[in-house]
Amino acid sequence: MNGNLRFAKKKEIIPNIKLKICRKEIDFLTLREKVKVNFPKNRYIYISPIELQIIYKEEVLKSEKDIEDALHLREVFKNVIGEKKIEEYKK
Repeated sequence: MNGNLRFAKKKEIIPNIKLKICRKEIDFLTLREKVKVNFPKNRYIYISPIELQIIYKEEVLKSEKDIEDALHLREVFKNVIGEKKIEEYKK
């Protein structure tokens, strides 16, 4: 067991959410630079910055699926992501 928890509705796989314990510097970075996502009825969650998700998929994970996911994120969030921020995360 790796200490991560994945949640989904009963008898369904998608959608799901994974919670993980911070172990590496990148994990702590995602917490320091978290982004608040608001939902109706004053509910919200925090996620890692989209730019960090993109660069992690492109530069670390690098599988075909991860590259496709990164391209999808770039397209969906093209009006809000910062290319400068992506370059900062590369370092």
